[in-house]
Amino acid sequence: MKKKRIRKYQGINLGFGAHFPSSKFRISLKLIFHRFWWRDLRYELKYAWQRAKRGYDDSLTWSFDEEIKKLIVTGLLELAANHRGVPDFDGKGGFDSYKDLSADEANALTDVRSEAWSSVLNALADDFYESMKHAESQYEINQYEDEWHSSFTTEFSKVDDRCYSTLKFAPAEGYTQEQYEELCQLYRNRSAEIDSYKSEKEKAAMKRFTELLPFLWD
Repeated sequence: MKKKRIRKYQGINLGFGAHFPSSKFRISLKLIFHRFWWRDLRYELKYAWQRAKRGYDDSLTWSFDEEIKKLIVTGLLELAANHRGVPDFDGKGGFDSYKDLSADEANALTDVRSEAWSSVLNALADDFYESMKHAESQYEINQYEDEWHSSFTTEFSKVDDRCYSTLKFAPAEGYTQEQYEELCQLYRNRSAEIDSYKSEKEKAAMKRFTELLPFLWD
């Protein structure tokens, strides 16, 4: 059976180019003009060899929580698209459900349960993806971020003769202190909402993942 094409989320990549997604890893003229392409290519080849040899590379623990979520999301999507069996995950699909059915009815029931199982797996993948740190969905966008970044300037000021410096923030040209502080508050409040949203998604995903773990087989 030919495998179905798996729908992918932006930002999920476990293969070649996973570590430097912005470094123009593609066959194009842009590659030769990229400033660090030789360095990035060297590391990509090194990590690819490590994954082939031992199953993981040195970057795994750079952000271990995110790498685990990437793997879970990818595996759930693969299982949802290409599973061959359907577990009795809801207690309603045992062999007794088929004993009084004709072949056509049994096949129809199997198709319905297969589609339901795919929906469950895709929904779980969605929750794990939404809990990741990168902002991809519309809900996760902080609409105040760009203006907040343009509303202030930074400078280092000398503290004493030992040359220690401190970073100072000041309103940018065109912004008053009050406008800058208001934008700061709006940005922080929205960031807190996003963090809360991701935390709830993570809790829900982990709870459901624990429930379904015994059934995650093909």
